[in-house]
Amino acid sequence: MVVGVLGFHLLWAYQSRHLTKYLLPRCTILGYCGMGLITLSGKGHAIHFHHLYVGLALAMWADANHMLSAALLAIGAGIFCQVGD
Repeated sequence: MVVGVLGFHLLWAYQSRHLTKYLLPRCTILGYCGMGLITLSGKGHAIHFHHLYVGLALAMWADANHMLSAALLAIGAGIFCQVGD
């Protein structure tokens, strides 16, 4: 479901002719985090993803004023705010 909603957002951004403005900030954030992970893993540190990072990575893709965008934001925020062990 999440992949389909992400695909909808990419298609929506492409059709509304602002794909670059949609992708650039999000890919920059993911690239920055990815470079940090590569740097830490190269130095022998153990990498552990907390659910809040996964939730943030999903929620930041929600952009359109559409029900699917609200669903993606709700899923990402739910994972971000998940409480548990």
